[in-house]
Amino acid sequence: MELATLQRLLTDSFSDYKRRSSPLDAVNMREAILNIYQKYNYFVADFAHFELPEELVLLANETDETESQDLSDGTWWSLLSCWEQMLTDLDYELSNFDLESVQKYYEQPYYFFVPVGFWSDKHVYFISCDRRYHFGAFFDCHDSYMWDKNNDLIANNLADFLKSEFPKKANHKLTQNSPNSQYEEIIAQLSAQKYAIVDNFISAEITAHLRQSSEYKFAQRLFKQAGVGNAGKFQLNADIRRDKILWLDPESDNLTTAERFFCDKIADFIQYLNQTCFLGLKSYELHYARYEKGDYYQRHLDQFQQNGSRKLSLICYLNPIWQPEDAGELRIELENDNFTDLAPLAGRLVVFWSDEIWHEVLPTQQLRHSLTGWLKT
Repeated sequence: MELATLQRLLTDSFSDYKRRSSPLDAVNMREAILNIYQKYNYFVADFAHFELPEELVLLANETDETESQDLSDGTWWSLLSCWEQMLTDLDYELSNFDLESVQKYYEQPYYFFVPVGFWSDKHVYFISCDRRYHFGAFFDCHDSYMWDKNNDLIANNLADFLKSEFPKKANHKLTQNSPNSQYEEIIAQLSAQKYAIVDNFISAEITAHLRQSSEYKFAQRLFKQAGVGNAGKFQLNADIRRDKILWLDPESDNLTTAERFFCDKIADFIQYLNQTCFLGLKSYELHYARYEKGDYYQRHLDQFQQNGSRKLSLICYLNPIWQPEDAGELRIELENDNFTDLAPLAGRLVVFWSDEIWHEVLPTQQLRHSLTGWLKT
């Protein structure tokens, strides 16, 4: 499993986890676990079957604290993301291990498991470290026995476990329409195809207020003809680009309520990306873009040749009604000379890698509003 996938899944369920300050070595981890088994005379002859699943090593290395969340029914959920806590709880479980009870279920009950989570005092979740028995799978173990062969297999790997119903019991912050679910959808699409499309990124009310602000500031003659290039290579070239723009300063005291809301949401998105994907984003740029009938922007990359700080490009559209005959689509180039055309629908957010995705704005037949920005390192 990719490390980035595990990081996102961990953060999805446990938003405040901290990365481990010093890395753990798999060999030393294995020795530490086996020392605890030996402490309780746990079938030393079978140690050859013991192995650390890669996902357990990743889990212990990626997080430095045990994360717990209270549930609405008074119980709590905990992921043993702290390596030291894993060892402590393994010691506890083995000290209370009831071999006689387990033998009721198995002819050979002594497999190797390591605890990785708890749901209150009712359930303990173990990962199998035994090559003979569902290696790397997760089990719900409880009461006086360590597993039930009939009912307690939860997931085949850590990714499926973190996406299962058990961690989600603690996940009250995430709903289908929550910001985090939108961010996760963007991350998933970027990973799969290098661009992402999320409709209703902002509400119709916020979209309307932003469009009104754009129109008002255009009437105040605050917009400028957009150019190409930066620094000493900046130029106006209507053969390449014909839109007009107005830069927004996120730190300005003159932002409208809707503009402040949008800027705060982009800042929150950046924080989420840094926590989950470790992109190292530090700032963002943002401007209104106004395309009048006949305007376009020819094929280009958003990354400057002399400055590689732009990491992700984003466009949020503010158009109340858009019909196919209005044209003005964003054309994104794909592999093998293919492309996709995206209509500039109100509230739609498009995100893509600034240095990889060639794109253009096709000539529009209708006034076209958007907020365009770049997330920067």
